[in-house]
Amino acid sequence: MRKLVSSLLLATASTALAQTSASAVPDVTNSPAAQAVLSLDHWRETRVATYMNDFGELSHYAKANAELPAPATGENRVIFFGDSITDEWNLDT
Repeated sequence: MRKLVSSLLLATASTALAQTSASAVPDVTNSPAAQAVLSLDHWRETRVATYMNDFGELSHYAKANAELPAPATGENRVIFFGDSITDEWNLDT
């Protein structure tokens, strides 16, 4: 009996869904939320190579480090170790 009731409910629901016109479903492809998802997906796609080849982005400063001269005698240097917040500090000024 349960199978019969389930089958009838399923048939009724699928018939009701089939009768819904396409115009009754709002087009949300240009909504801000949809654009945000597409933008996020695009950003993720641009990061694939970095995550696959240098996950921790350890080579991010490799060129700058290579160009840095050896410290002068008696020169003290500071190393800043952190995350993107530290990276955004304008240390040159």
